[in-house]
Amino acid sequence: MLKHNYQILGVISSLVFLFFTFIPALPQSIEYHNFADQANFYSIPNTLNVLSNFPFIAVGLYALTKIGHNSTELFDHKLALSYQLFFAGLIATGVGSSFYHVNPNNFTLIFDRLGIAFSFMAIFSALLGEFISVTLGKKCLLPFIFIGIGSVIYWGVSEHFQQGDLRVYLLVQYLPMIILPIIVLTKAWPYTDKNQCFTLIAIYFLAKLCELFDNELYDLIQIVSGHTLKHLFAAFAGYWMYWILIHRKQRQRGRGS
Repeated sequence: MLKHNYQILGVISSLVFLFFTFIPALPQSIEYHNFADQANFYSIPNTLNVLSNFPFIAVGLYALTKIGHNSTELFDHKLALSYQLFFAGLIATGVGSSFYHVNPNNFTLIFDRLGIAFSFMAIFSALLGEFISVTLGKKCLLPFIFIGIGSVIYWGVSEHFQQGDLRVYLLVQYLPMIILPIIVLTKAWPYTDKNQCFTLIAIYFLAKLCELFDNELYDLIQIVSGHTLKHLFAAFAGYWMYWILIHRKQRQRGRGS
């Protein structure tokens, strides 16, 4: 059964990889920067889209201060760095995204995406370590982060030479979003409250939906846009990861080491 699960993950990963390999290069649409809410308050451009990034910084700082001295009590010490880099990545995401939304363009978007890719790869390696093998998660951490950062740099350079190609960045972002729910669903969780992992995935999925329906939500709510809500839900997903860490209890041993 275990071998069968790995074969399924391998097939899915290969199909996604092949899809992004053979589709034409994807330049960044200029329309991407045209967000629904462009209101300015107190001389802050795109005010709510800027200020809604502060929760990323707050969650990252709060989690790092809380887990810094008792990381071995919250998770296997071999995965501590992955979680610490994830929360540090939330801070970088908040700073980079704020910088981007002050003046949305392809250049400032690089700083936004660097933080996202960094934190995404860190949490991906951590959850691989939790659900599959501690050794795997530990070994994947730095290569994943380099791949994530490299995907953003590659896109930025390609845009600079007017040959924009988002495929590698999209692969880095969406492949983990596809395979992580499968891993959580099919693999044993060595702690209590495994369902909270599904809650985490649901919160982030909700954030992506808000991003997708930026204009529609702004027309409906009138006060905040979908993109602002995306920031808030994504930051809340980061907090939920911290909540899982501090509330879960060890159920059993038996992960790879």
